[in-house]
Amino acid sequence: RIRADSQTAMTPIIMLTAKTEESDQIVGLELGADDYITKPFSPKELVIRLEKLLEKRRREDLNGMIIHELRNRISAMGAYSQLLEKSGDEIHEEDRERYLNSISGHAAFSNDIITGVLSLADPATGELAVTGAGSDAVAAALEVVESFKDIASGKDIAVNFSAESGLPAVDAHPAVLKQIMLNLVGNAVKYTGKGGRVDVSVKADGKMVLFKLADNGSGIP
Repeated sequence: RIRADSQTAMTPIIMLTAKTEESDQIVGLELGADDYITKPFSPKELVIRLEKLLEKRRREDLNGMIIHELRNRISAMGAYSQLLEKSGDEIHEEDRERYLNSISGHAAFSNDIITGVLSLADPATGELAVTGAGSDAVAAALEVVESFKDIASGKDIAVNFSAESGLPAVDAHPAVLKQIMLNLVGNAVKYTGKGGRVDVSVKADGKMVLFKLADNGSGIP
């Protein structure tokens, strides 16, 4: 039942039981348990198995995240390629250059994910050792917004950007900060219908820097 529920399908499960027959172990594992420990058991062994199971799950989560990010970037490059293809010889040189720059930018983002995020990941655990690097949140947000403007224009979506001046650098890794912004803006453009709007702003919020996004598309209000 746990495995059948989409909300708990990926929950790690260890069976700790007095059923010691090999046939019982096989049934337990076939039903979806990640590990099977029989009584009497060693608490130390149980902790070690739990730690290894969690490490495995974190590595899987990291791999899934990287695949998700690369898929988003490839989709964006595909969208710009289609714009170029549909425009044909009628496209203005300025638009052609902008589309090509956008494709190049998403290719660079992909490289950032592969080289940046993987370099932050602990290969043994899959955890991200993210440290602050004094990132410029306004520059990152503007770059992300610009990378989606043409796709939004193709759907007649207005993308508005505003930022306060003189904001301090934020304590975040540049690649990860940009990755979060790419997901938020990309989803907003993707799920906002024709004629909609996406508003992006960066401003001071006490000692914090607030990145705010709002749209009138489907999903989260």
